[in-house]
Amino acid sequence: MIDAEQQIAYGGKLWQKWQNLSFQKILPDFAPEIANFPALQETASEKTYQFLTTLLSGKYSIRDLAVQKQTDCLTFLRSISPYIQLGDIELLEIPDIPYPIAIPQNKTDIQPNIEHTTDAKQLLIACVALSPVMSQVMAKVATVASYKFIGESDSMEAMPLLLNCKPDLIFLDIELPGLSGYEICTQLRQLEYFSKTPIILFGRNIGLIERMKSKMSGASEIFQQSMDVQSIFGLVKKYGQLVVSG
Repeated sequence: MIDAEQQIAYGGKLWQKWQNLSFQKILPDFAPEIANFPALQETASEKTYQFLTTLLSGKYSIRDLAVQKQTDCLTFLRSISPYIQLGDIELLEIPDIPYPIAIPQNKTDIQPNIEHTTDAKQLLIACVALSPVMSQVMAKVATVASYKFIGESDSMEAMPLLLNCKPDLIFLDIELPGLSGYEICTQLRQLEYFSKTPIILFGRNIGLIERMKSKMSGASEIFQQSMDVQSIFGLVKKYGQLVVSG
């Protein structure tokens, strides 16, 4: 499993850097919003302006936006801090949001047959990923879909975990050191139990070669790690329905 002590230590280091960079008065729960559109348009490039005006609505916190962009709060805040200092972006205090940005929060948005079936057997999602952020995204997606979740960051521990827990959906990082997602998928496909289990691969850069390797390993699908959370949620719904329908 992902080492809790490592996560705490990592979080502590980020918080120390946050304070050292004069962000003490800014909390990750603050929501950035465009305060001066004309000034921002003059300051930022056209591409940056379009990006910021689309992303920063004042509804989502720095923490939520960092999860959506698959980075940490400090890195995200650094990217917008010049515009905050210029007064082009302001930070608002908002109530806590229970689920990550762009994921449906109303369970009526989830297919009824999945919701009803999970009462009898709650599906289990496993994610083996190097990135703690990716694991956090998958954990929250699983929560919204009413699924259980297990995460692992060590590729050498992945096989024993998967064999023991027998998840219904498996997400594997192709860039895992030691034993890549391709190799884990190939090994799982050799076992009768996992012959039809949805196995989805992901990585930072997905091109033709990666797609060919994915197909050869027997993976159900492969996607780019930077894909938006809503699309990842769509994959979970899609393959969850296949598992439920048998």
